[in-house]
Amino acid sequence: MIILNILALFFVDLLAFTIFNKPIFSFLFAYFLLFILYNKIVNFKYKILFLVFLFLQDYVFYGASGYCLVYFIFVSLFDVKIKRIFSVESGAFYIVFLSIIILLRLYFIDFLLLHRNIYTHSTLIDIFISILSGSLILLGMRGNRF
Repeated sequence: MIILNILALFFVDLLAFTIFNKPIFSFLFAYFLLFILYNKIVNFKYKILFLVFLFLQDYVFYGASGYCLVYFIFVSLFDVKIKRIFSVESGAFYIVFLSIIILLRLYFIDFLLLHRNIYTHSTLIDIFISILSGSLILLGMRGNRF
């Protein structure tokens, strides 16, 4: 089930990229954060699967793979510490954490590495849509059917 969710969200991101001709949505990334934060024990093979699809997504979006390592390593290394410090059961933590990670991704990858301009309205739209998609995924995760 998790593999099908990863594939579906990957193709939704690719479809949005082909329609808008720029990476607007981050559904796979939002699902990755939800998967890391809301599972007590994360299987290593799922992290590798996420990494492979995030690499493919970076290759399609930016023409080079590896930009996802900026946030993937940060989230993977500090997920246990973040779960220990904060109460991740509340949706408010997810909203704040996702917003911070998206801002860091836009700043480090788009602005510093790729030298693209960052527009405020597109950043806010990206954060809003990612929070909305994550909230919809959270609604589907009730009852430990992850």
